[in-house]
Amino acid sequence: MAKVSQQKLNELAEDDGFVSHMNRAYLQLNVYLNDSTWYEKKYGEAEKPYIAYFSAEFGLTECLQIYSGGLGVLAGDHLKSASDLGLPLVAIGLCYKEGYFQQYLNAEGWQQEEYHLSDFLNLPMTLVN
Repeated sequence: MAKVSQQKLNELAEDDGFVSHMNRAYLQLNVYLNDSTWYEKKYGEAEKPYIAYFSAEFGLTECLQIYSGGLGVLAGDHLKSASDLGLPLVAIGLCYKEGYFQQYLNAEGWQQEEYHLSDFLNLPMTLVN
């Protein structure tokens, strides 16, 4: 389920300010991905010993709801820091079809929960065999 319509994407493609911003973001991403990391500078191109990081949840981004709270957010922060340092870390976790529930308050002020099914085909993840 796409959250941005094709019509909106077409409009944004004609917006010079938006296109310039996207180009800057794309260049910054390429610099981040292609620069030497701390690990590469310290250890060079030697064979990397992979580190496995097991967690039931990882708070990586709001659009990938595979976490429910603080510990998942902490695990996600560990992964982001490891990525910035270039550590050879592999995260192993769980991915639930229903994900975690979203909380909200109803009109009377009572806490309510909503469970959304995960659309695996449109999530920012790839199955690894």
